[in-house]
Amino acid sequence: MVGELARRLELIPALDRAIETAARVGGLEAVKQRARGCSPGQLLVTVAESMLCGGDSMLDLERLRGDQAGAELRAVGEVPAASTACQLAQRYRPTHLRAAEAAFARCANAMDAQIGRAPDGPVTLDFDSTGVEVYGRQKKGTGVNYQGQLAYQPLLCSWAQRGRLLASEFIALLCCCLIERQLRNAMNREQITQLPLYPEDRACTAPTAVRIFDHLAPLQRHHLIRDGQAVQTFEPQLTPLQAQLLDLLGVPVSAYTSNP
Repeated sequence: MVGELARRLELIPALDRAIETAARVGGLEAVKQRARGCSPGQLLVTVAESMLCGGDSMLDLERLRGDQAGAELRAVGEVPAASTACQLAQRYRPTHLRAAEAAFARCANAMDAQIGRAPDGPVTLDFDSTGVEVYGRQKKGTGVNYQGQLAYQPLLCSWAQRGRLLASEFIALLCCCLIERQLRNAMNREQITQLPLYPEDRACTAPTAVRIFDHLAPLQRHHLIRDGQAVQTFEPQLTPLQAQLLDLLGVPVSAYTSNP
């Protein structure tokens, strides 16, 4: 059913045209140089079909690839190998993906028109977050959820009346990006070209959120409690670099310590 719907909407050709046009207009390299094998649009649809079948990684494409009986029912019958899909996926840039999203929206609007949905109908935006478990402690923007799983926490926005997913933001990753932008803009404003954030105080010209957190994480405030009452508070002593980071981020020192 999904394959038939994609074919009737001509979804894959629309995605391919949009991604190819984005490369020409934005001055980017094309996702594919040769017109053979899996096209950029086919890869996006293949990954979507894999997810609909319960897949949660590129390796699950191998399971879909082995399902020869269901090939005729899928939108993309010839599923690429997982290794090929990974190599191709690395060539996508944000401009390509924005173009693909716009093409998908046009196809969805065309489907709404075919089934008689008025474009001026009511719009209710439904926001909900969900956990996406991942593996590997080095994944940027992840956190441990209440179940003890390392996960992303995407915020999903859907059009309730039409059951259409409109947007998805990875909250933790978005926060990391905003922190990096805040610091780098402040560095440009203050004409600071580098900060000693790398090990052994080596210079860093483009600070990442991970480096910022590494330097602020040791800050701790301890309370001495006796008979349920706070007897003494041990305030952290900020290093000059920590104080500079907080200043560039627009965070008052009082958020960490009452000491000047």
